[in-house]
Amino acid sequence: MKVFFKVWDRAFLASIFLYSLFISSDAYNTQYSNPTADEGVRLYESESDEYGTETYCDSLDISLIGQWADGPCYAVDVEGAIACFGNRRYLEIVDFTDPENPVELGNMQFSSPVEDIAIDDQFAYVIDGQFRIIDISDPENPMERGSCEITYTGVNIDVDGNYAYIANNGLSIIDISIRENPHVEGFYELSGAVDVSVIGEYAYVAVGHDDLHVIDISNPVNPEEVGYFDTQDMANAVAVYDQYILIASGTSGVWVLDVSDPNTPNPIGPYDIGEYPIGIEIMGDYALVEDVSGLCVVNIVDPWNPLELGYFNTSGRVEDVAVNDGRAYVADAGFGLRIVDVSDPVFPKEIGSYYTGALAEDVTVLGNYAYIADGGAGMRIIDISNPYDPRVAGTFFSGGYVENIFIHNMRAYVADHRFGLYILDITNPTILDQLGFYHSGDLWDVAVNGDYAYIANGWAGLLILNVSNPRDLQVVGRYHPGGHHHLNRIAFYNNYVYMTNVDRDLEVIDVSDPADPCRVATCQADDPEDIVFQGDYAYVAEEGLRILDIADPTNPTEVASLRGWGDPGSIDVMDEYVFIACGNEGVKAVDISNPADPRWIGYYDTEGSACGIFVADHTIYVADGYEGLSILAYQEVTGLEDPTISDTPSRFQLYQNHPNPFNPKTQIRYALPEEVKVRMDIYNVTGRKVITLVDGVMNAGYQSVTWDGRDSYENAVSGGLYLCRIQAGSYSQVIRMLFLK
Repeated sequence: MKVFFKVWDRAFLASIFLYSLFISSDAYNTQYSNPTADEGVRLYESESDEYGTETYCDSLDISLIGQWADGPCYAVDVEGAIACFGNRRYLEIVDFTDPENPVELGNMQFSSPVEDIAIDDQFAYVIDGQFRIIDISDPENPMERGSCEITYTGVNIDVDGNYAYIANNGLSIIDISIRENPHVEGFYELSGAVDVSVIGEYAYVAVGHDDLHVIDISNPVNPEEVGYFDTQDMANAVAVYDQYILIASGTSGVWVLDVSDPNTPNPIGPYDIGEYPIGIEIMGDYALVEDVSGLCVVNIVDPWNPLELGYFNTSGRVEDVAVNDGRAYVADAGFGLRIVDVSDPVFPKEIGSYYTGALAEDVTVLGNYAYIADGGAGMRIIDISNPYDPRVAGTFFSGGYVENIFIHNMRAYVADHRFGLYILDITNPTILDQLGFYHSGDLWDVAVNGDYAYIANGWAGLLILNVSNPRDLQVVGRYHPGGHHHLNRIAFYNNYVYMTNVDRDLEVIDVSDPADPCRVATCQADDPEDIVFQGDYAYVAEEGLRILDIADPTNPTEVASLRGWGDPGSIDVMDEYVFIACGNEGVKAVDISNPADPRWIGYYDTEGSACGIFVADHTIYVADGYEGLSILAYQEVTGLEDPTISDTPSRFQLYQNHPNPFNPKTQIRYALPEEVKVRMDIYNVTGRKVITLVDGVMNAGYQSVTWDGRDSYENAVSGGLYLCRIQAGSYSQVIRMLFLK
């Protein structure tokens, strides 16, 4: 069942059908029956199988309560100085009149990543797993006017007149003449279609693996193929210039075709342009060719002799480009949006930027703030005073790649893999003061105790810095394990440093004398990734969980282990529970009340790849890779209550129900920035309305309602998937809920 949840937003109709079949089966009733008190919620039966048998469900005893969904920028379009671009699940609307000081005007959050955007006549047409029309005439208050499902996930979109054309494993033609009711008018199947450009009555569709197809769209209901060209390589993107078509064709460079007769595209020739062209945007008589490393400016005034003029090297991978008034707006994946002045095509230069999220690798929490190691986006500081609505409070951009963060005595120690260690004063998290910097490449992790920072310095081993005076950092000790050992993770506990390396060893180093660190023990481990301590025990995240008795650090002894997942990440401990970030398998919870007999007791399948984890105040904070920060509650431990919130919300929001899955009841929270008419309905997977929970004018503020699993006739509903839809003024949102019987 896990896979069905994963594809929900991208294959809505198919997943409903499959799920409805599944929940009617005996397997469903058996698998989701309530466990007995003796069984608890054990996920693995280690007695019968080393790896056990996983129960397929999105979560068990852990619920999502909040999310900061910033992430890589994959799409952009621009109108005037206003750019609309993707920030993972957000549509950002930013004024770049002054590119050095961009002004955020508004944003919207969607249920899936923003894949492509096209702006036309004060509307943004957005693909996020489905097709949406967003009114941006008032950019501070963008509103969804209409939406429709598309057969496959969309890759690229072009808008012309009353139709939107989407390359989505074919060509989808959507009638947008009535923006409140967009609908698919026609579809032409082309397996592997990745891009489309429209000119007149023809759509030119790039099919990734090797070819260009010319589709006659004069009858949108019945599109027909009339022309074809085989690039004999890749067809990654397509752009129109007068009577010519340009194709980004990977190792073949750029193809130029004369399509004055669309039925017979005439090749002028492939040209060796860029390193590996993956995209093309036209700006007047210039083509901006996107390759794997940056942006190439090409003069195409004579298509028979294109001339490469200049090149702009980006930090990440160029995903999309939009042009206006001599500027290129570059969607640079994890490095955000870059604004490049190409008015001088020979010397393109960056004149502004806007940093989106990147890859959330690590998270630590202090007070009302979460500090996220966000890869190429630096350190992001998130205000979590309201865990249901986390917001960005500050950013530190190092220019490199932030792997880990350690907080100690109101200072953030930021481990930048490329450049070194930054020490920041976080007394005011919104205004950071850099206190010190130690330059060192290949820096992976840091731990601090007292006046000393212990650094995992890759091939250089362990580095010990005196940080009592951050402006004058001094190396006081080093330790190298010898041979080809790459140190990647480090932890400090009771005068000992515990180090993991790529050779799958766990080493224990006595640092009671920082000037003379010495190894006292080595343990064979199974690809250890992180370690946390409580009492006389060390809990090691590897391919499972390993528990070591470290009462004598010179002789760590294994007392128990569990197996059952790969791709381990970070680990943290709270009371009698350990929580482990397990990459694509989400978050696992383990009862360690008896360290000799640990038990799986819960898990949550996050949307991204759980890399880092931190537990504070009975809440679980997960650095969830490209999905940003996920905030979870573990029901058995927390008994989470509503936070005390006195301020008025700044935007409409429907939060994930809690608990989820649930039985017999669940609470649904929502935020209203103003007094408004609200209607909230529950639907089953066939689309039939089950019950109306709210129908009336509600005051501004944070509201909640409880559903007890009954329909409008007070009959208990069957177990399965349900949809909760809220309509508050022009705001509309849907969440999924799983009812267990």
